Amino acid sequence: MLIIVLTPRPSDPDVPCRPETDLDLDRISNEHPVLDPEKLREDGRKAMDRLLSFMGHPAISSINLTAALGSLASIARQRPVFMAQVVQAYEILHANLPPTLAKSQVSSVRKNLKLHLLTLLRLSAAAEFQSQVTTLLYDLGCTAPEIARSTGMARDVRKRQRDDTDSTAKKGRFGKFELSLMPYYLKGNKTQVQKSRILTT
Repeated sequence: MLIIVLTPRPSDPDVPCRPETDLDLDRISNEHPVLDPEKLREDGRKAMDRLLSFMGHPAISSINLTAALGSLASIARQRPVFMAQVVQAYEILHANLPPTLAKSQVSSVRKNLKLHLLTLLRLSAAAEFQSQVTTLLYDLGCTAPEIARSTGMARDVRKRQRDDTDSTAKKGRFGKFELSLMPYYLKGNKTQVQKSRILTT
């Protein structure tokens, strides 16, 4: 939560937006008399580094590791600027699982890692990392249909976004066209009213 609050909100349609409850740096102006946005951004980056360092500790417990995996997935979804770091952290963890974990704990961590990677694969911000994420998923035992469903959802989302943008642009152009014709409509209606008055008199 701290990392999300101390990082500006991106203009990404994948990022959930709840203006009434969300707290982020966008609410703080650069001229704030007390708070320094750039200093807060730096604090957010340092907090992210500490989380990555914590997750990479060789003696981390299964519970803490599972929580860290979920936190990183949430951060990547809400602040795509950290996507590269999250994907890299998942790659490192997959190759170097803590030796202190029991066999059942390793299985649980791998299952959680697989679920979070499938979630990331659906995000448009993860498009450039699709190759790394897909390789990890295959290593974790994910099937091709499972991966295809996630990548297909991402493509559908991006297509809907493009369609919405095109539709908005077309509506804007059509609205301008209607406004440009409005004087002619008004002139025609005025002429019709004048003719009606002549006929009735």
